[in-house]
Amino acid sequence: MLQRKTVNKIVVLLGSPIIFFMISEFIIWSTGINESYRRNYPSALIEEDSIYVHRVRPDLDCEVPRYANLELTSASARSLEQVGQYRVITNTHGFREDREIPLEAGVDEYRLICLGDSVTFGWGSDNTESYPQLLGQELRSWNGLKYDVINAGQPGFNSYQCLLFYQNELRLYRPDLLIVACGHNDHHLGIRGYPSARAKVQRMTTGLGAVKMCLRHFESYLLLERIIEKLVGKMAVLFGKDVRSEMARPGSVEEYMFHLIQLAKEVEDHDGHCLFLTEPRVNREPVTDSYNRALLELASQQSIRVIDLVPLFDREMERLITAGDQAKPPNSLFWDDVHPTPLGNRIIARTIASYLKAPETFLADSTGN
Repeated sequence: MLQRKTVNKIVVLLGSPIIFFMISEFIIWSTGINESYRRNYPSALIEEDSIYVHRVRPDLDCEVPRYANLELTSASARSLEQVGQYRVITNTHGFREDREIPLEAGVDEYRLICLGDSVTFGWGSDNTESYPQLLGQELRSWNGLKYDVINAGQPGFNSYQCLLFYQNELRLYRPDLLIVACGHNDHHLGIRGYPSARAKVQRMTTGLGAVKMCLRHFESYLLLERIIEKLVGKMAVLFGKDVRSEMARPGSVEEYMFHLIQLAKEVEDHDGHCLFLTEPRVNREPVTDSYNRALLELASQQSIRVIDLVPLFDREMERLITAGDQAKPPNSLFWDDVHPTPLGNRIIARTIASYLKAPETFLADSTGN
């Protein structure tokens, strides 16, 4: 009899938390408290990923709000102004394409894959106005070859994520040329206190980070995490945490260079070539410039091909300001501090096309025209 009572107590002790958890899951699911959050976490464009931390959502066909005038204060306040919308279409692999991409290129087809962050993705611009799409237009039927330009840009990706993305997926498409533009998220808006790009990815996809990612599939845990994040955020504001300094904390420039060298080597091992781009932005900060300088140093020290877009944008911006445009974005070249407008994307596309059509002439001409 005593034994039976003990067993019953154990069953109640073990069963009660499980029943409570199941009831909680049902209540939270049925009320839809997390529904909107899940749909927009990390964003309407991005979903969590166990390898890369996050990646572009597949099978999108939607209008996305375009925001400008983002300001960060020490109190973590954000000032966002919506300035229209832009259309985003992605295929089943999360490439910003309205078509599926076969693994094998067609006969007499030269395959270019554009890899990078939100600049390559074309944040703020429609699919047809991203630089990879415009590059495809510039190269159409040139030299008797068919050029297939693929937009594999992933907003928020740093150099390590780009390397992983190529190793795990893009190499299977065997690009003749991989065009790479990354760096913003190695030094800004992505490191957030992590010592390096690699450390960020590893901490969020292995160990405790991997456990948290799995637990977010449960409604109860996700709601609890959201509540804790709000409380932590309010405490940070209360104690005057300097969010601006934290978000601007740079990662390792040396590691950034290592990732690019490794990427170029692996592409060449698969009979392709790499072309790297510096990334222009409105605010020329020392941290920002250090990554672009590192990329240019690689070009001079090793057999790595680089197009420096920064002076091209600087000159064009000076011309536009002289003609009456405003320096502060949104302007003719930038939606915000980082992302080019369709005009900026066209400059990138035409510059790459000019380089591909006549590399020697391009390098001899400092204007890139």
